[in-house]
Amino acid sequence: MKADFNIAIRWGIIGGIVMAMMAVLTYMFYEFFFGSFMVQIIYGLLSFGLMLFFPVWGGVAYKRSADAPVTYLQAFAAVFTIFALIMLFSSVTSYIINHVIDPNYGTMLKEYVINNTTSFMERQGMSDEQIEEAVKKNFNTDQFDFSLLNILKGLGKGLAFGAVLSLIVAIFVRRPTGNTLAQEVENIQ
Repeated sequence: MKADFNIAIRWGIIGGIVMAMMAVLTYMFYEFFFGSFMVQIIYGLLSFGLMLFFPVWGGVAYKRSADAPVTYLQAFAAVFTIFALIMLFSSVTSYIINHVIDPNYGTMLKEYVINNTTSFMERQGMSDEQIEEAVKKNFNTDQFDFSLLNILKGLGKGLAFGAVLSLIVAIFVRRPTGNTLAQEVENIQ
């Protein structure tokens, strides 16, 4: 029996919902998540871990659903589908938060982070010139600009990152067929 591709879709949807819920929690409690550097690090590691967990676990579940060999290309397609669905859910959630629920969220978040960073630097004894230079250098980017174009750029970067990770994860998810990669490509056509 061939592997059930619906398993990959299911894991992609589950991962997408979890990442969307994390985005909503970040929006609701942004003062907590962006008020402490250590919390930012922990939250970032947790997010990255979940972005890896769902494709790997979903890929393994996809592999287990098959009685027959799973080719490298099938494994890649399954794992990349999971990544793509997670990124799609995250991007749609980001768009809804920043364009429907609270269009001023990006500006408010940027001001909050700049104020916290400035306060931290003042406590560390940095001069006003050093603080001003650091703020210009680090916050003169579009990281807090949640325009549709920037959300689509983020989606594109996420899909590129997902494709690279999918290539790696697929190596471990596949079940060897004994065929070369060229023979596997011919079997698809």
